[in-house]
Amino acid sequence: MDERLQQWEQALTEHGVRITPQREAILRYLVQARNHPTAYEVYDAVRRVFPRVSKATVYNTLNLMARLGLIIELRRQGGAVRYETNLTPHINMICLRCGRVIDAPTPVAVDLESLEGFQARHVRVDVYGYCAACLIPNRETTPQTTESKGGTG
Repeated sequence: MDERLQQWEQALTEHGVRITPQREAILRYLVQARNHPTAYEVYDAVRRVFPRVSKATVYNTLNLMARLGLIIELRRQGGAVRYETNLTPHINMICLRCGRVIDAPTPVAVDLESLEGFQARHVRVDVYGYCAACLIPNRETTPQTTESKGGTG
């Protein structure tokens, strides 16, 4: 069993949550997720295996996991909340058009342990722009920067 899955199950159990087969399916989906899923995407995947799983079970499990710091909510104005399951330092590249989140490794090591009196739990850097899929078919409608308009910025 994956070490992270065991840690998540232990943390939930310590907070009074019984690990039902449905909750285990939620956790298993999140362990393998690389797409920063929404709650609905988690629900949709789990209900294929457990058709009677409730939305409340999925939402409550995700909310508790976020409160416990096991996953991170990625909120975007006007968009669905996505869930970050990769808590290692990295950069989130977030598409302003489709909401897709792409992980990129951090270009430099950040030594947060050397900061006096501060203990980092998570490092998160978000970069907003347009993913390749949104740029290619819609080049004419992509917002132009001052550089592309010939301005001096």
